Amino acid sequence: MAATPITDHPDYLRLREIRAGDLSSQAEREALAALAATTSEPRVALLAQTWQIVETRHAGAHEEAVVLLAETLGLLERVDLSDVTRSFARDALMGLAAGVSSALDVPEVDFAAIDDLIQRLETFAQSLELRPLLLWEVRIRRHSMVGDTREAEFWSKRLLPHVNYTNRFMNGLGCPNCTLGVIAWLRGPTVDPDELDVMFRPVFSGNTNYPGEDRSLLNAVFKGSPPPQCDSGLQLCSTVFGRSLLYAGRFAKAARRIKQARELGPGGTCLLPEIASLEVALAMGSPKSIDKACTELAPLAEKHEDIEERFLAQLRIVQAHRTRGRVAPTDAAALSASRLDKRLKRDTYTEQLARELAEGPPFPLKDAARLPTFL
Repeated sequence: MAATPITDHPDYLRLREIRAGDLSSQAEREALAALAATTSEPRVALLAQTWQIVETRHAGAHEEAVVLLAETLGLLERVDLSDVTRSFARDALMGLAAGVSSALDVPEVDFAAIDDLIQRLETFAQSLELRPLLLWEVRIRRHSMVGDTREAEFWSKRLLPHVNYTNRFMNGLGCPNCTLGVIAWLRGPTVDPDELDVMFRPVFSGNTNYPGEDRSLLNAVFKGSPPPQCDSGLQLCSTVFGRSLLYAGRFAKAARRIKQARELGPGGTCLLPEIASLEVALAMGSPKSIDKACTELAPLAEKHEDIEERFLAQLRIVQAHRTRGRVAPTDAAALSASRLDKRLKRDTYTEQLARELAEGPPFPLKDAARLPTFL
């Protein structure tokens, strides 16, 4: 007797219900965990755990996501995926890649382990006839984190022509807004705003006209309508673009763009919109805006598990307090710097902390004659 197709299995149908339901993030994670623990179908357990990784990462719980990734990789070795659908394989890859991305956010996971995970998942993707585009994005971030601009640029150029909705559906790449935002973010805030204006043109002009789209696929998925805008991706692109304007000294345009980004809601698992708001306030020299942005950012930074972002937030908060003439301990920023430097095996972040506390932030100030005191 032929085995029941995975798409007809009752637990798989239950899995789809959980994903389609209007549950809170915590409730969905709990439902997925319960299903993974009780199902008799190992493929359902695998997919439930990979989706649980995605939701855990979205909740900002990166250490928990890394633990889930380790458990799921163990299950992956015991599951036969020879007859799964392309969408099943795609979704499993997306969850596993989310776990590797969270591993990058936890400095105690060394880069050798990250490299092994990337290679393993690329092999997994190719075995299921998926293009490993999502892992290319992870590679860009991994190389950017160690300052290897040559490799980061190589993988960015390789990935950019494939950033579209077609590869979102066929190969599990993130939505084009989010993917372009991440690639641009990793180039750093000193990138030429005019370059980003060209890169982000599809995002800012109605979320259409990405290169290499399969129009018949998009018409089938979206019923002839344009793809819906991803607010998270739009916010990230707007923030990254706004920071590039700020670092280029184009203050008014930077303030407008970052204000537009903040109007899309809180940054959630990404602190960059709130960090950018504080940077604009520091650059403009507005005491009221500095205090407001600092008050909003401080409680978020305290519990944030992306240590790179936490460090930048902590550094800007110290600079903000010192600008306002307040005592600002540096212990928290120094601890984050130490954790990041330990993985890098050099004092990159510790030196940045010392340099910026002595010289001030690296972006220009609107009134250069009225420099704040950072010492």
